[in-house]
This record gives sequence, C-alpha cells and structure tokens, in this order.
Amino acid sequence: MPSHYDVAVIAGSKSDEHIYKKAVDILAENDVSYDVQVISAHRNPEKLEEYIKNHTIKVYICVAGLRTEKIEQVMHGIILVLPSFSSRS
Repeated sequence: MPSHYDVAVIAGSKSDEHIYKKAVDILAENDVSYDVQVISAHRNPEKLEEYIKNHTIKVYICVAGLRTEKIEQVMHGIILVLPSFSSRS
C-alpha cells in the first residue's frame, strides 16, 4: 500500500545522519510530514526504485557523497542534494 509524505529524506549511508538530521529537524519544527530512508542508489538501486514506486512524495531531499551519478533515479521529484563530504585543503 502506498504511503504519502510531503518530503522523503534519502541518504546513501547511515553515516550521513549528521547532514540529513538538520533537514529533518527543520521539517519537524514546521509540522511537515516526512520519511527518512537510508538507501544506497549504488549498492541497492532496486530498493530505491521500489521505495519511489510505493510512496507518494512531493519533495525529495537526497544526501549523497562524492558519487552522485545515480541520484537521477529520484528525478521525478524535486531534489536538494546535500553533500556529505568535507572540503579538504
């Protein structure tokens, strides 16, 4: 059965939590319905595709590291990519 959320926050790794938590906090403060998923588009593209097909989402916030070429799987929504890597000097 499809689920309906205003926003889906999709992170490629649990280690990205410190990045997506900022977005989740803002969504919660503003009473926006959201769902958080940790799905690697690289390691498990089928799971990502299944999630997209089975949920009605208005906006996607995708948190990804340096390898973001597979993020186009979410392109039917609106994407804000928050890089999870740090700049190195």
